[in-house]
Amino acid sequence: MKTNNKQFTLSIPSFALHHGGQSGDLFVRCSLFGDIDLPVVVVLGGISANHLVSDDAQTSEKGWWRDVVNHDTFLNGKQVAVLSFEYITLKEESKMLSTHDQANVLASIHQQLNIPAFLSVIGCSYGGMVAQAFASTYPQLTHSLINLVAAHKNSIRSQALRLIQRQIMSLADDSKTNSQHTACARALAIMTYRGVEEFDQRFDNLSEAQSYLEHNGNVFAQRFSSRRYAQLSASIDTHEIDPSSIKTPTLIIATDSDQLVPVSLVKAFADQVSAPCECHIIPSAFGHDGFLKEHQAIKPLLAHFLSQLISEQSHDATDTNHWNTRVQHTSHQCSEQQTAKFTNAVC
Repeated sequence: MKTNNKQFTLSIPSFALHHGGQSGDLFVRCSLFGDIDLPVVVVLGGISANHLVSDDAQTSEKGWWRDVVNHDTFLNGKQVAVLSFEYITLKEESKMLSTHDQANVLASIHQQLNIPAFLSVIGCSYGGMVAQAFASTYPQLTHSLINLVAAHKNSIRSQALRLIQRQIMSLADDSKTNSQHTACARALAIMTYRGVEEFDQRFDNLSEAQSYLEHNGNVFAQRFSSRRYAQLSASIDTHEIDPSSIKTPTLIIATDSDQLVPVSLVKAFADQVSAPCECHIIPSAFGHDGFLKEHQAIKPLLAHFLSQLISEQSHDATDTNHWNTRVQHTSHQCSEQQTAKFTNAVC
């Protein structure tokens, strides 16, 4: 029998924001793929992702990570349950949003569901930053961290590119131009999501590339307000954690062509994590979007890491110091992996 998605909404009481002020009472959309009594893995995506990670057969809605979370992978809703939520934004534009505020929301969701600590929090892109903030602030609420295409802070170049995007949106003076400016800002963002060579390999001329960018920019602007886009974008730029504050076993996955999160920054993050840390750099033409495109390389890494955690928990369920002991005695690993190594893995 196939597992169904459960979509639900939770009320989040007002809390103190990381940069000051109160959030106000919030409603957050969530999804759960699998039974809540299973070990729960949280999956968080980029700023454009919603709460639906896998396909929902009942509503025919498509999940943004359907190639990784489905009935045929390790994250199939039978071995582990997959939980996600849609990121919050603030009604008052004068207040600043932070990845730590999103982590606060996740902690509130955990409390309301009244479940044991998460098996892992998997974060991709912006979700990786939120996952870092959560693992750093609430180490007792997760047994591990899995971080894809994100580092402990952002490069000045990537911050400058997002600043230009927000400046483009700020030039709009009415609702019609607002949508057009949002589409233009998104088109610029898309250019940074792919590898430098991918566009020349994909398109024969500028007209083809322009059509692609305009279409995707307009589709995005139809479902994403400029206020939401600007708030989430700015919260990326203010993200920074101390990597040594991560004290749970960590898996880091990056691509070698990522323009936004350079490999050097990822390795610096991995080197400073206090816990056992595996770092895998995947060869990819897709740049930052590799976390969406390189699922054949990613799935075996997730399956191996999570299955080890489950095995260790079952063997050491009564040892309350088990995770701390593992942190003290396991060394870091940071190695480049070739895609070919993963093609025969069972996931």
